[in-house]
Amino acid sequence: MDTTNKLTPVNLFSICYEPKHTENKPPIIFIHGILSSPYCWNKVKSKICDKTGRKGYAVCLRNHGSSDWSDEMSVIHMAADVKNFMLKEDISKAILIAHSLGGRVALAVTLQNPEMIEKIIIEDMKLTVDDNEREIIGFKSILELAASSLKELPSSVSENVAQKKIQHLFTFAWSKKPNEKAFSRPMTPHLPFYKNKSGKFEWEINIDITTKMFGIMQDFKIPFREDTVYLGEALFIAAEYSAFEVLKQKELIQKHLPNSQFVCAKGVYHSCHLEKPEELVEIVTKFLVPKYVQAFS
Repeated sequence: MDTTNKLTPVNLFSICYEPKHTENKPPIIFIHGILSSPYCWNKVKSKICDKTGRKGYAVCLRNHGSSDWSDEMSVIHMAADVKNFMLKEDISKAILIAHSLGGRVALAVTLQNPEMIEKIIIEDMKLTVDDNEREIIGFKSILELAASSLKELPSSVSENVAQKKIQHLFTFAWSKKPNEKAFSRPMTPHLPFYKNKSGKFEWEINIDITTKMFGIMQDFKIPFREDTVYLGEALFIAAEYSAFEVLKQKELIQKHLPNSQFVCAKGVYHSCHLEKPEELVEIVTKFLVPKYVQAFS
């Protein structure tokens, strides 16, 4: 049952990339995670599109950046936005590559509109969450602390210093500490805020509504029936040091997406496309083009 038809979608900002050598195949739609933007795919988007000969769109989720903002925000609302984007762009079928919260959005679109999705690639996100999901519940507190901390920063603080101070709060937001032999630390992406002309820091996301979403577990759930099945090919990329532990849901995922493959990105905390972009390009290319020959590189 497609519940997205009952929702009012918003317009999404997007970045389009068209490789020099394109094939007549469905395009790729890249979907970012929370507190991120379409630009997070810059290290991998063009390479994946070039190697697969497919046009690519990196969309910006609602309440982020230049996309429309709304008082309503849930996985299902965002799935309706992506479906609406596809309809507006006359995209009858696409491949979805999505990270974190974007992965939940992509799964919702896929399970509700399987005929619109050729293949799906989910980077570090599970199929289901429960009401006691520690990572999601805890993230609300981090967002609240980040919002209040940013508001208290004086105008004398530079944007670079502000970034370091607020980024520190998110260091292990989605990750677990690795074993003692690992010397790396999670990569904290550039956070979406800036200093305006009056010297005050402003978020480039709807911070209040986003924070509210993290306090309502139902907003994260993907409604699907026990007998819901997507028969297309799916790839789940699990990060080795992620708190989500995607591989523990392998049996459940294969029940609803039986043609799923699984890869563990070693040494990655949560964002393979940022931490090990070349590795992600290789993983994705092999999945999308199994007999890939470097014809376009």
